[in-house]
Amino acid sequence: MYEFQAVYQHIFKELHTLYSSDQARVHAYWIIDFVFDQEKTEICSSQSELSERQFEEVKRISHTHVYEHKPLAYLFGTAPFLDLELMVREPLLIPRPETEEWCERLIREFSPWSTEQLTILDVGTGSGCIALALAKHFPLWTVHACDISPISQQVVVDNALKNKITNLTFYMSDLYSSLPSGQKYDLVISNPPYISLADYATLDPSVKKWEDPVALIGGDTGLEFYQKLVAGVSERLKERVADRPQVIFEIGYKQARQVSELLKKGVETIDKVTLWKDLAGHDRVVIG
Repeated sequence: MYEFQAVYQHIFKELHTLYSSDQARVHAYWIIDFVFDQEKTEICSSQSELSERQFEEVKRISHTHVYEHKPLAYLFGTAPFLDLELMVREPLLIPRPETEEWCERLIREFSPWSTEQLTILDVGTGSGCIALALAKHFPLWTVHACDISPISQQVVVDNALKNKITNLTFYMSDLYSSLPSGQKYDLVISNPPYISLADYATLDPSVKKWEDPVALIGGDTGLEFYQKLVAGVSERLKERVADRPQVIFEIGYKQARQVSELLKKGVETIDKVTLWKDLAGHDRVVIG
């Protein structure tokens, strides 16, 4: 058996080559907790002991994370998002804290319509984090999620089953192309690929090596998918209801002006565009 503190110190030193002391401490506890939980052992504490098998698994995860830059979410197979625990699989994008933040705000902003039977579309759903969160919080809504990835389809369906969500339907579709004919929506949401080629070159290895570039790169300028989304969105929207947004896009923090202009010019029913900032003070969401 291996004492908890000895195991903790071993991986703390390894993680400290990648993180600050505080971050390394948090990640070390995450890894040890995960291994304890996987083997259904009593929750770890400073008095706990690890078996040889547990110690080897802790070392494997830490080493792979530090030296192969593999994100812990892929190593654990799960990622938290609001009150959901979502299964994630490479190379689907791992849900980001800034997306979780604005999705929580969206749920609050739309609470006045919680008893209405709205129909929502999440385009390029990936892991399905946004669609699943909305479907769970608004059980009277009909939520459609689409993506071109077969892995996305499997993960979203599995996560819906795991979280007992029954009001979500997945469509394998390149943007709007394979959605039901004539289907219209009260709200269209997307967190599309929005990183420019130049910015992609500067990303951390944990992103470039493991996450799907197709889900990250939005063409040379990062705006390609917004142009496509706006071009087809009008025919998918229901009649506008006063004071209720129809379109919500997550954006890169330098893209607010361009995406706002695209919405104003490309969607006749949108005459006002607002922005939400993230906790870092960056423009993060465009709402029309």
